[in-house]
Formats: sequence, structure tokens, C-alpha cells
Amino acid sequence: MIRLGKRGKYALIAIGIIAVATAGTYIENHGDDAFIIETSTVSDDEYTAPLTRGGMSGGKININTATAEELAALEGIGETLSERIIAFRTENGPFATTEGIMLVDGIGSKMFEDIEDKICVE
Repeated sequence: MIRLGKRGKYALIAIGIIAVATAGTYIENHGDDAFIIETSTVSDDEYTAPLTRGGMSGGKININTATAEELAALEGIGETLSERIIAFRTENGPFATTEGIMLVDGIGSKMFEDIEDKICVE
């Protein structure tokens, strides 16, 4: 175990925030000087999210940063639509609102209603 001073803890937290944003990695605080850094994976039959993931924000899937696998886990989205969502945001930039996902071919108002409370654009 490595013991960190106050400055070292803040540096580790800053690195962790960057890791979370880029790789689905997260940091768990275990006391004053102990941290656990882990990388999450999602299997086909199970989805468990750590406190923060690259495509997760507050328990919702961020449609601007989510992976194809995270998007496909949404009810009714699946592999084909998740690829369309990623292609759309790659070509047009990030979604400004969650309603913007309806601009993706194959996602209408009914599907949006089904996933609205599970997605965000933060």
C-alpha cells in the first residue's frame, strides 16, 4: 500500500476523474489514505455500473459518451440502433438535449418515451 499526503490524494482523485471520463475506470475511497482503482467491464448477460462510468452519469446513460454496448442495453435500442446513435453523434457532434436522439433514424417518440428517464446528455 502506498500512503499519500493530502496533495497526493487530490492528484490521485484528479487522475481518477480523467480515467473515469475516458476508460470506464473508477476510484473507490477506502479511508484516509487507501484508494482502489478498477476498470469495469460489461458482460452480455449482466450490467453492473460502478459509481461513475464513461457513459454513465448519475445512474443514467450519457448518449454523448456511451459505448455501443451501453447504448444497446437500453430497452429497444439493440446493436443496430446503438451503432446509428454513435454514427450520428460522430457526424453531427454531441446531442444538445436528450430529445435530439429522435433525430437518429429508427428512434421515434414512442421509443424516446421508453428510454427518456434512462438517458442524459451531461
